Amino acid sequence: GALLQTGGVNYKTIVLTDVKYIPVETMNGLKQLAEKGANIIFYKHLPADIPGLGNLEQRQFAYRKIIDDLSFSAMANGSGKKAIVGKGSFLVGDDLGALLAETKAGRETLTDKGLQYARRSYTGGHYYFISNPGKTTVSEWLPLQVMEKNIAIYNPMTLAMGAAKTKMENGRVQVFLQLAGGESCILQTANAMIPGAAYPYYTITDQVQNLNGKWTLEFLNGGPTIPATTEITALGSWTDLPGEELKYFSGTARYSTHFTKPVFVVDSYLLDLGGVKESAELILNGKKIGVLLGPSYTLVIPAAQLSADNLLEIKVTNGMANRIVDLEKRGVEWKKFYNTNFPSRFPENRGSNGIFTAAKWLPEMSGLLGPVTIKGLQLLK
Repeated sequence: GALLQTGGVNYKTIVLTDVKYIPVETMNGLKQLAEKGANIIFYKHLPADIPGLGNLEQRQFAYRKIIDDLSFSAMANGSGKKAIVGKGSFLVGDDLGALLAETKAGRETLTDKGLQYARRSYTGGHYYFISNPGKTTVSEWLPLQVMEKNIAIYNPMTLAMGAAKTKMENGRVQVFLQLAGGESCILQTANAMIPGAAYPYYTITDQVQNLNGKWTLEFLNGGPTIPATTEITALGSWTDLPGEELKYFSGTARYSTHFTKPVFVVDSYLLDLGGVKESAELILNGKKIGVLLGPSYTLVIPAAQLSADNLLEIKVTNGMANRIVDLEKRGVEWKKFYNTNFPSRFPENRGSNGIFTAAKWLPEMSGLLGPVTIKGLQLLK
């Protein structure tokens, strides 16, 4: 059973990583947990000493007594040493995987694929929050260190949800995950059946349609001034277009174009905006279909949502950096903060008064950079 509860989560193994100093009270607490059945892993080495100077000799003696009472012996796999402490143990070694294996503590191997996760238990199962901080897509079977066989997936950005593909292998449940770079999902595992349809998994085909026709670029709101509407034939940063006011504009602009429905027949389409600085709201044939915040700017569109001719509108909002440059160059006092002189981090951003200035900044890329493409998707059966 669980020996340590914190934040509603139960633990039976504690790992201390390369700890050099530890209070004697903490060491005593760890020993008491071990006596009740906990496994205490010291990765790399045992703490060398205790912190602080008060009653130093007395506390050092107490700490040394705890260490001396431990009877370590080499582990069978030669990867460290282990001391039996009551119903539990203290383990020391350089191979964390081997130490965890010795305690029979299951290790989530999601991290081996570059994924990050947080896991919480609830009555009847577990919740996982899983994110892919990398740039490459993960699309494969992944084992989980839980026993529940029923798993539901929820994508907080696309709102897609449903029952996940699962299978059992070596006594552990495996779930099929598809996470693009920067994407995340929530898993719910349960002993009982989770009602709902199957989660949609897709494979990207090699069929592509490029949206490289004319675009209408209309600036909606922002400042310091609203640039005039223009027609463009190539996407890119609006700071590169003719006109000084475009270099300093911070706000929202709408890109509009018409495109025909792709001739290839698929289950759905993947609309890929390419590069965006910084966020994009998508409107298809007058209906809002999503908001994309990056780092990848893609959206699945069911084939039935496309007509023979389609109007795509993309509202792009950039950051405030370019507007700040304009304020600095015009000498507008915008740094109105209580009890701070707003020092600069880098010397090149330090003004003659010693305070931060953005006057030397170059315009930040802004807008829809593209290329915009529509790719074919097939449901993965």
